[in-house]
Amino acid sequence: MADTTSIKATASKPRAAARRRPRSTAKARTTAARATTARSTSTSTRPATRGARAQRLAERVVLIPVGAALEARDRVAGSVGELVTTTRSRTALERQLERFERRGGSARTQLEREVRRTRTRLEHQTRTARRGFGRQRTHARRNLDANVEALTTRVEKVVQNGVDTGMRLVNGAQDRLGRVV
Repeated sequence: MADTTSIKATASKPRAAARRRPRSTAKARTTAARATTARSTSTSTRPATRGARAQRLAERVVLIPVGAALEARDRVAGSVGELVTTTRSRTALERQLERFERRGGSARTQLEREVRRTRTRLEHQTRTARRGFGRQRTHARRNLDANVEALTTRVEKVVQNGVDTGMRLVNGAQDRLGRVV
């Protein structure tokens, strides 16, 4: 009889645990679904009023830099923690610091080279643009001089034609006056 009691006791325990699991899982699922719904409605819906939208924008303007600064702080703290945990002896720490120094020096050298290349390229582009501008100015001056000369010639022709026509009219009028008098 003792054997049957122990069998019944062990048999009832898994059933009770099995019965409890679905309830807690169902409850957890319902809670998770509510949280997901709440999250999706709060992030996907747009605030109804302009004031609420402005408030949301102002909050974001403040919270984004704060979050970025905290993230950077956490990363720096993690890096220092890793540095301390990986280097237990003074010599190992000094070697690692020397490695960091060399790496920083090479990065500085590479940056200086890139700056020199960029400066040289910009100076070349400036000289080229200046030369091109000078050429355009020269061509424009030549074109202007030619246009002024052509215009002067045309004006002189028109004035000369006007003078010639005026002289013919005056001469014709004098001839007529001479015949009448």
